[in-house]
Amino acid sequence: MAAKKFTKKKTTAKKTAARPKSTSKKTSAKKAAGTAKKKAPVAKSRLSPEARYLEIQRAAYYIAEESGWLRDPVECWIEAEKKLGSQRSSRRR
Repeated sequence: MAAKKFTKKKTTAKKTAARPKSTSKKTSAKKAAGTAKKKAPVAKSRLSPEARYLEIQRAAYYIAEESGWLRDPVECWIEAEKKLGSQRSSRRR
């Protein structure tokens, strides 16, 4: 029997142009426009009970100081509540 001769095929590696991978994704114009329409958060128009208390306290202090500390503290407090209430209602309009 005759021995078979095996020949190796020469393979050449195809060189492909290396593309740099971009890390940022392109977005369509519709998507970009859609994300810009997000609404800003609305600021709270109401004060927390603690913040309201502190504002009234501060205003009552200045009212009492203005009177030379001669007025009843409860009267000063009530007047401060009225002033702050009217100021806040005029801001809402």
